Amino acid sequence: MAEGHAATTESGAKRIGLRWLALVGLMLAWGVLTMPVLVQEVWRGEAFRLADGRFVSSVQGDQEQYHRMVIEQFSAELPRPDLRNYASATGPGYHLMMAVVDRLTGNRAILQLLNALIGAGLVLALWWALSARAGLVSGALLALPLACSGYVVSGSVWMTTDNFSWLCVVVVLGLVVMRDFTARRGVLAGAVCAAGVFVRQVHVWPLAAIGFAGLLRSPLARLLPGVFRSEHQEPRSWGMLVWGCVGALLPLLMLVWLVWLWGGLTPPMYRDLHDAGWNPATLAFALACCGLFGWALVPAVWEQVKRLHLGDWALWVCAAGGALSGLVVRTDWAPKVRDFGWIWRVPVKMLPDAAGRSPVVVLGAAFGAVVLLLLWRRARDAGRGPDGLLLLLAMLGWVCAQAMNTMAWQRYFEPMVLIGLAMLCALGGRLRGKWAVGGVVALGVCQAALTAVTLVR
Repeated sequence: MAEGHAATTESGAKRIGLRWLALVGLMLAWGVLTMPVLVQEVWRGEAFRLADGRFVSSVQGDQEQYHRMVIEQFSAELPRPDLRNYASATGPGYHLMMAVVDRLTGNRAILQLLNALIGAGLVLALWWALSARAGLVSGALLALPLACSGYVVSGSVWMTTDNFSWLCVVVVLGLVVMRDFTARRGVLAGAVCAAGVFVRQVHVWPLAAIGFAGLLRSPLARLLPGVFRSEHQEPRSWGMLVWGCVGALLPLLMLVWLVWLWGGLTPPMYRDLHDAGWNPATLAFALACCGLFGWALVPAVWEQVKRLHLGDWALWVCAAGGALSGLVVRTDWAPKVRDFGWIWRVPVKMLPDAAGRSPVVVLGAAFGAVVLLLLWRRARDAGRGPDGLLLLLAMLGWVCAQAMNTMAWQRYFEPMVLIGLAMLCALGGRLRGKWAVGGVVALGVCQAALTAVTLVR
């Protein structure tokens, strides 16, 4: 009996050790890519450039040309900063926070370290969200590609609004999609979403997930098709719908206030750049990103792949719909509009297009739509089909919001695609088998290599 108890204790200790080792490995991957560049920035006390005078990355350029200027402006204007017009196309929340710290310390190194902590917080938040359904180890593995993304790493080194806003998005989805909806979580998610809108107004879209999550826990859910219902939504009450609507209302009110303040969706200074009309290639490029990153998750959905057959109408609808999204609009490379990032600059730009339709985007979108279908089926098989549909609804809201931005730059797409794919996979449970683990690790390694080539010079 004693030997059995000792063996159980030892096995439990090994599992706990593996869980912490996975988390340490995740943060180490982020730190190894981030710290060498961050230390150079802090040590020099100024932004370093390449030999020809160019910035190391577009994120560094944004810091020096926009965000740092706004932080310094707000710091000088405190306690009454001018929020109506300033040198950024985003909300003022991040700049205000940094301005207060700058006013209190007057130390740029502290600002950069705080910004790095926000990046680390984004990685940890995604691990926290994924772990609720996939466990601590699989959660760390699924978060690895985002931790190694050049956009997350560069956003941790240089001061921009990106990581803070994505942190808010991950927390909101972690509360209402990756966990069972409650009144408290609905209101908290609404407050966090409002904070995200205050940082980047484009991230108003999670309010749809908050409100719909409340609806799914209400008696109204019985009127929806069975695919939206599960035993995890019991017991149902009208109060859940009310609190879901309250949570969804908070970010909407924040956006209304910002629009009133600016007289539009962006501060007047940048309306001609990011608010000059919608971008019709948004859906196709989002699906193409799902395909170009989703290959790593194919081993995780291999059971679902084996069930595919020629009569699977959903498969053909998704593939055709994805391809069609890239055929009905121009998806070729266009300077400063469909531009920036390795997807636009390498395969799309370098390979020939047909009448302005990029084969990379068309085929990638078709494959990406199929990947999303297979991941949702994996979640459905694990009893989390409604949660998967809720996440897909949220991602559709993101696409609609992002389409309002004239610019379809990769930095606006890659983080959300990696977050969405990881969450949808996590809803299906733990990664099982060496090939499933290997696929995610391989994507993380590819991401790290791209980041190292572009940043750690």
